[in-house]
Amino acid sequence: MNRPQAQRTNLPWLAAATAVVVAMLPFLFTLKFMLARNAEGQDPAVLWITLETFGSGLLFKGWVTFLIAQWRGERRGELAFRRPALLMLAFAVGLLVWIALTTLLYQLAFAALHQSGVRIDLMNAAMTLLSPLLSTLGIWLAWWTATRLLRNDVLPSLVQPNMAPRVAGLAALSLAAVLLSLTPLALPTLMLAVSDARLGLLVYWGSATLPVVLAFVGALLGLRGGVHAVHGGRLLGASLAAIVSAGLLSYGSIVLTSDFLRPQFDLSAGVAATLCAMLLLASIIGCYGLWIHVLYRGVRRDGAARMVPAKAQGAAG
Repeated sequence: MNRPQAQRTNLPWLAAATAVVVAMLPFLFTLKFMLARNAEGQDPAVLWITLETFGSGLLFKGWVTFLIAQWRGERRGELAFRRPALLMLAFAVGLLVWIALTTLLYQLAFAALHQSGVRIDLMNAAMTLLSPLLSTLGIWLAWWTATRLLRNDVLPSLVQPNMAPRVAGLAALSLAAVLLSLTPLALPTLMLAVSDARLGLLVYWGSATLPVVLAFVGALLGLRGGVHAVHGGRLLGASLAAIVSAGLLSYGSIVLTSDFLRPQFDLSAGVAATLCAMLLLASIIGCYGLWIHVLYRGVRRDGAARMVPAKAQGAAG
């Protein structure tokens, strides 16, 4: 693979890595403070929950950045630049400026709401809901600014290779981000069985691995014909539809096994739980495969037709 073609494959990865590194810089100061508090006898669960929240935020920002870079690159032919390092530097500066602005906004908002008598828990809930939206807006603005500044560095577009594994990976990461964001809701239940917060988090993360892998497999099955581009809008729509469908089917499987199958067939609790888990995991594969197949149906044939020229260009390079 020649250098321009490698850039077209790696540029979204570089953008995602840049966003993750930039997001980690401010957190290092918070982590240092929390480690000092932990040494003074603070509950270790607070540190682990904070690390989990930060980790899920990193995953979300990396996923959004990858999707934005890939989507804009495909739509505007900006998948490769002559000076990618300079592009990443401009992108990082834009992200740092946005972090500074949003931090100032949070402080001013907290001060104003506190003076007006609004409860702190309501303020935290509002900021939690706004944070993903502001992060997405900041990433988009920073990437748009960086690519506009270096628009004369854009290299000519080439037909991309099969993007099916990348589409499936991004779809699976969307589920991983959702599952990680639900950790604070699942942890209290896990703490009833596991007293150690660290062990409870590890159990939850480990149990979340299999659904993510199955989502990847289901998405791949839905793209058996191959696809030449990620098509960010289709990916986002398919991921959201699959997550909502799988959630509804999971709830339905719980109701089915607990309220109907178990009393009707006199099943034990272990058998009912196993059956429910099997239905849940099967629903993940089915939902991701179905929605990816439906929303990518119009572009799969085009992608299969373009794969041959892409291989020929790669061999010529």
